[in-house]
Amino acid sequence: MKEIPPADQTSRPLSARRYRALALKICAIIAASVAALGHVAQSETSHGTAPRIPEGLLHITSPYALLVEKATQQLHLYKCNGATPELVKTYPCSTGKNRGDKTESGDLKTPEGGYFFRMVHRDEQLPSKYGVMAFVLDFPNYIDRQRGKGGNGIWLHGLDKPLLPFDTQGCVAMRNEDIADISRSIRLYDTPILITETITYSDLSRSEQERKEALQLIAAWRQAWQKKDVKHFLECYSTDLYGQGKLQQLGATKQELNQRYKFISVDLRGLNLLKHGTTVIAGFVQDYESDSFNSVGFKKLYLQKNSDALKIVCEDWVQDASVQPSHTAPSDERRIFRMLNQWVTAWERKDIESYMTWYAADFSSQNMNKRQWKEYKVARTNTTRHISIAVDTVTVSVARPSAVVTFHQRYASDTHSDYGRKTLHLRLTNGDWKIVRETWEPL
Repeated sequence: MKEIPPADQTSRPLSARRYRALALKICAIIAASVAALGHVAQSETSHGTAPRIPEGLLHITSPYALLVEKATQQLHLYKCNGATPELVKTYPCSTGKNRGDKTESGDLKTPEGGYFFRMVHRDEQLPSKYGVMAFVLDFPNYIDRQRGKGGNGIWLHGLDKPLLPFDTQGCVAMRNEDIADISRSIRLYDTPILITETITYSDLSRSEQERKEALQLIAAWRQAWQKKDVKHFLECYSTDLYGQGKLQQLGATKQELNQRYKFISVDLRGLNLLKHGTTVIAGFVQDYESDSFNSVGFKKLYLQKNSDALKIVCEDWVQDASVQPSHTAPSDERRIFRMLNQWVTAWERKDIESYMTWYAADFSSQNMNKRQWKEYKVARTNTTRHISIAVDTVTVSVARPSAVVTFHQRYASDTHSDYGRKTLHLRLTNGDWKIVRETWEPL
């Protein structure tokens, strides 16, 4: 993308017309900056003691977030260490030569919306006009495409010339020293950037309901997926906006995978919620694991109101080498899912020695201790040629050092079959989750 005019064009003496145009730009920036300062001051000294925050930063778990205000040609760096983002620093920037939201390729406008960074180009990889580095935004996103916006290649980059307001072909440009400074706060597929004409502020309490509703929807979506509950999974999506045909296809795909995989565990890391207009964009690293397939990538869910209820209208998925699995210890829930997988696998293989390793020394169930339970299982497996276990609707509740797992279990062998609800009571012992008691009731 040819973002900045070539050096031989920018080195010509300025004509009187260009001087006048430049002077008008500078005057506009000064006036907008004065207005913005008053607006920010008002946001910081709002009525009472309730903090006021940029309403687009609905829920940020990334250490930092960036806000570009086109009217004032400023880029704000916010530190996000809790419910209230804190303004750390403000930098001058430059956006498109033409005002307004980007609608088509070549219109010299900077797009407005919520985005994430997906790539970085360093000095040696760039033409000099882009300065010392450039971060690539994930424009156009679903909302942009839905609204028919054209164009691509929108970057946050440096310059090889003095910074002037409204002087790019659509990107956001900064001075080299400033982009080098802010680069320390940017993480790919994590740090959000919100671009808007004018930043609007709201009381923290005012955005709390929207944040809560979005978080509840995403939690319900994740739990239904893990439980293999297709009905409630599809209820998280907008029938009108997502499309009935696509929903039916999605449901059929999930049903087929639910039959293929015994267990499904979905971990979400770094969940950020951005709001722009009527849309909430949820961006996070999705770590999916089943008994036979794993994947890690960056997912975005787009949420909009549908009959007064927030629903998913679309999702984007990127499986990229830049999105790495977490190096931190897996969550208790993930470790319990892995334990269940190995427990069921050993049971199906009639490997009672491996199966019993998941039972605590003081296990007791159906008036049997661990030794008696092992003898019972050996006797049962010796009378069967094959065993098949299907599990769904898994619910995990952890209160260290204890946990309770419930699920629907379909048991089938050549001599017996049944279907019921199983509950495992677990205890963390020497770093492993062990079964201390189990119950079963028919369904």
